[in-house]
Amino acid sequence: MGVYRKLSCPKCKYVIENWGIAYQVAGQPYMNCPNCEANLDLRSYVKEWFLLNTWSKIGWILRSLYTSVFYMLPATVILYVVIDYFNEQLAREINWGFAWFLLIGIIILFILSMYWDISQSIKRLSDKEYVKILIDRGFTSEEKMNKVLSKYKISF
Repeated sequence: MGVYRKLSCPKCKYVIENWGIAYQVAGQPYMNCPNCEANLDLRSYVKEWFLLNTWSKIGWILRSLYTSVFYMLPATVILYVVIDYFNEQLAREINWGFAWFLLIGIIILFILSMYWDISQSIKRLSDKEYVKILIDRGFTSEEKMNKVLSKYKISF
């Protein structure tokens, strides 16, 4: 479910209109003001994948699965309708083929979505300066970050 977030820079009062989401997601927990380059805190709804708690990770996985179904189901139906329009006999013969196409498409989209978000998180956490910013701004503690980096074998 989307929510409308109206962020404004605490330094220059520049208003950043942002369409966001109502739940926590994996990503960079801050952004720079486009006007003055000041940093804006997004920690209430954006955290690095490896810093999310277990329930947030489970919720993210379920939303990724839902999104995969949401995109693949219409694509499969449209493909079936197009084939049925041009070749009705072929459409009747490949009914189960479309079910497999849908299932495989959902799985591939789901895996790619997870891979993309987690690899981007690893890429950000592999940057020593970025990790220092997270610690300095209070997004995480140095102890927790060291545990995460060693647990997931992320190195600089």
